Amino acid sequence: MKLSKEQIASLYKFTRQHYVVHYDLQTELVDHLANDIETIWETKPSLSFEQARDISFKKFGVFGFMDVVSARQKAMNKRYMKLLWLFARDWFAFPELLKTLVVFFIVLFLFQLDYGNYLAISLFTGLFVAMFIKGVKFSKYIKKKEKPKEKLWLLEDLIFRNASANALLLLSLVVNSYNTISIFWTYKFAPLIAALVFTLFTIYSYVSVVVLPNKSQDVLKKVYPEFNV
Repeated sequence: MKLSKEQIASLYKFTRQHYVVHYDLQTELVDHLANDIETIWETKPSLSFEQARDISFKKFGVFGFMDVVSARQKAMNKRYMKLLWLFARDWFAFPELLKTLVVFFIVLFLFQLDYGNYLAISLFTGLFVAMFIKGVKFSKYIKKKEKPKEKLWLLEDLIFRNASANALLLLSLVVNSYNTISIFWTYKFAPLIAALVFTLFTIYSYVSVVVLPNKSQDVLKKVYPEFNV
């Protein structure tokens, strides 16, 4: 006996009720549950849909879907990091390498001025403000996509949620800098190190906050064949 469209829809609702919010993971679990329910019905046709569903769900163990979700999240995190590197490495090869070097030497020049330490804090703070504004926008986008009628994909969530989190990472760096910048700047190579860190973090921020979100639709189409369905 095959499941009806209404029963398939109820399985999607069932996975969401068990804290699976990403559509691709929901689809994977629904396919598994549907196949298992049909197999159960072959030997126990008298069982109701709900009874067969609960039997299938118990096979996932005490933690339900969480083990499957955790495994998929780890795998997708690796994929996300590969995407970051794929786009970031362009800035270390021609012609983008020239832009990287220009940014580095301009920042190095500024940091070597008499008040270079204050300029360093100002630039890092400016970068944080720009990222924070984008982060707020992305957080609203994710909240909207988490609504039941929307489809939030795991990789999509990682792209936009990590873009928001990067602002907090930079904030911690800026806050710590206020307390240590004067001591750090007494070292001979402090401006060089600060310029290098700023350049690398700018590239990382640009790729994670601008490039990946802007290309997210194309990326999702490649990862998920059913994305446009």
